Amino acid sequence: MLSQRIAVTYSLMAWGFEDKYRSSYENTYKEFEMTMTLITGLDIEVVDTAQSDKALKKIERQFKRVKPAKGDTFVPSLVDRSTEKLLDAVDAATKLYAGL
Repeated sequence: MLSQRIAVTYSLMAWGFEDKYRSSYENTYKEFEMTMTLITGLDIEVVDTAQSDKALKKIERQFKRVKPAKGDTFVPSLVDRSTEKLLDAVDAATKLYAGL
């Protein structure tokens, strides 16, 4: 999952390996962002549109918390918690779309 890759590369940057993992982190972040843009732009009828909209909004909310860090300020515990919640939200949304 992209959210787990975000968490791992972020932690590696926080531990002092920013030069080695910054581009991987940013690429993964952009890939997740592009996927979300694609999914939210699809015109798919789901069984419960309100529920799917709620699930996608939850994903977007959690995703905002894992924006690329600037400078030396890293908060790995926040990103770890947020990516766990992000993974749960993605799993819940996936189940809504799995039957289509």
